Amino acid sequence: MSTPEPSVAAPRPLVANAPKRVSSLINSIASTPTDGTRSQLSLVENGAINGYAQEVKKQSDLSPLRSSYASSANLRSDGVPALLQSADAFFAKLLQDPLLADYSKIEPGLAAEVRARIRGTKDGTSASSWTPKGISPSLRRSLWIWLAGVNLKPGPVHLLKDETGTRQQPFSKIIRQDIGRTFPSHPMFQSPDGEGQKMLYRILCAYAKYDEECGYCQGLSFLVAPLLMQDGMTEKEGLSIFVRLMDESLATTADPRRFSLRSLFTPDMPGLHLILHQHSELVRIYLPALERHLSMLGITHSMYASPWFLTLFTYSLPLHLVFRIYDLILSEGAVSTLLKFSFALLRRNEPFLLSLSADENGFEAGLQVLRGSRVIDVYMGDLDAVVGDAMILDSIVTETNLLSFASSFFEQRKISSTNALEIQTLRSSISLLNSQIASLSSENQILKQQTARLVAENADLMRSYELKIAAAKVTAEEEKLKREQLELELDRLREIVARK
Repeated sequence: MSTPEPSVAAPRPLVANAPKRVSSLINSIASTPTDGTRSQLSLVENGAINGYAQEVKKQSDLSPLRSSYASSANLRSDGVPALLQSADAFFAKLLQDPLLADYSKIEPGLAAEVRARIRGTKDGTSASSWTPKGISPSLRRSLWIWLAGVNLKPGPVHLLKDETGTRQQPFSKIIRQDIGRTFPSHPMFQSPDGEGQKMLYRILCAYAKYDEECGYCQGLSFLVAPLLMQDGMTEKEGLSIFVRLMDESLATTADPRRFSLRSLFTPDMPGLHLILHQHSELVRIYLPALERHLSMLGITHSMYASPWFLTLFTYSLPLHLVFRIYDLILSEGAVSTLLKFSFALLRRNEPFLLSLSADENGFEAGLQVLRGSRVIDVYMGDLDAVVGDAMILDSIVTETNLLSFASSFFEQRKISSTNALEIQTLRSSISLLNSQIASLSSENQILKQQTARLVAENADLMRSYELKIAAAKVTAEEEKLKREQLELELDRLREIVARK
């Protein structure tokens, strides 16, 4: 008996005469240059066969990395190319091929095929009937390791160690507090003495030592925990993938993905401010009525979107949906993926938000939905539709738009910095003047005290002078009286002599 394929069923043939259609598609695009940067949406709309046909058209130029996947003879018994087999079988074959160990260097057509498979699969009935399925949980660990490239370049695993009984780092206490609040209902993280919390603690401590500028920031535990939840994921692998997600390396033509989650958590959180601005601009341009209504309600985008971005939606969405978001972040990049989901959730909740009255009740009701798990209630349990809503936004969340929004953000920051510098200069001048005024006030106080002392001394002198004048007058009067007494005595003596 042959070994059955994995549990995810293979898609049905696009049409009954699949080989003929494959041939016609190959011929139709044979003269068209391969565009490795075409949008993922067009790949989904044109079917997985599009990527296959692009690579088959130049068989003679194919490298060994693609030959086994692009061979025209590689057809299933039902006539569908092997690329259109089930997603599990497709990824299992890729992961087993040593020639494809470096995901960043695989050919654009195959990379596009990988992204299309991770997004979902066609059901084969029409171009618009796309059913998001994603990948099997059993393959997720291996796929994440492959996509992150940590199979070839592990992270700083030498920093991992059991710190029990050793000297605690400055951030150790904060990390211990936070991991106790990270998925407390999940069996893996319920017990402080459980291996889950210990692994989470060691990874966060290792990263804080690895990246001293970033260190540890509240919320990082929510980024690491979903990595450890994957079957078989070791803490070395979890740390390595986490370091890759935080990495700020620039995108390249060969590998257009960029993660750069680190900038969301470094001092002043520049990445968070940027992505909030980009989200705000998307809402302003494409959902103008909602933008105005949120403003009337007093709800700013940072109030609800900051937790989304800082936790990669782990605080608001079910875990299996969070895992799908991680799939897409690792295959397509962080910023665009996060913005697609944030915009999709807001747009799906737009009718409810527009119905809220512009008062305190409306403000609280709006935030209650946007900041909690109720944000997906509008999907009525169809969580695949959340991914579908996000993945149809390639024409909105474009590289051009994001670069334009980033440019306006930095221009505003430049103006703000200039204004801030002017304000700081004015504040410094005011501070200097206040200091001078305080100094003059102090001097004036001293002068007042000196004046008061001089006045008191002058009063004393005046009193002394007046006493001297009075004494002099008394002395003069006494002298006058003495002279008068002498004259009277002389007159008396003269009279006596005259009578004799």
